[in-house]
Amino acid sequence: MIQKVKVIIIALVILNSCSTENIVNEDSIAKSLTFMKINLNELVQKENNINSSRICIVSWDEWGRSSRDCRGWGLCNAIWFECDDQRMDNYNPVYSSPLYFDETNRKHYIEILLASPTNIPVEYLTLKIDKSFELHTETIIGRNLIFNEGAYVFNKNLGSHGGIRIYLN
Repeated sequence: MIQKVKVIIIALVILNSCSTENIVNEDSIAKSLTFMKINLNELVQKENNINSSRICIVSWDEWGRSSRDCRGWGLCNAIWFECDDQRMDNYNPVYSSPLYFDETNRKHYIEILLASPTNIPVEYLTLKIDKSFELHTETIIGRNLIFNEGAYVFNKNLGSHGGIRIYLN
C-alpha cells in the first residue's frame, strides 16, 4: 500500500512539473500576451506632457533576451523616434511605448502595458534584460539612454491589466 502511495505521489509531482513547464515556456510568454498599442496622433498632441525631450516613442520589433539570440521573454534592442519624425507617418510599430519622464527621480522610462488580462502566473511575467544596451539618443538629449541589465517585475497596478516599467539611465 505504501508503495502505491509513493508511486502516485511521484506521478503527481511529475505531472505537475510538466504542466508548469508548459506555462512558463519562455518562448511562448510574449505570444500569449496582448499589449497596448499607442495612438501616434494622440501621442504627438500630448508630447509636451510626456517628457522633456522631443523623443516621443521607443519601439522594438521582437521580444527576446541577448543570451538567447533575442528569443524568449525579454528585451534586447529598441529604437526611438522624435514626435515630429517623418518616418512615423508610415511606421506601424509592433511593440512600443511612449517615452515618459519621472520628475521625482529625474529619469526617463517606458511602460509595457497589457491590453487584456492574462492567466500566466505573475512570477513568470518578470521581463529580463540580459545585457545592457543603448538607445542612441545623444544627438537629441545630449546623452544616450541605457536599458540596464536586470529583471523587471510585472506590476499589476500599471494600466488596466498590469505591465512593466523600465527606467532608463
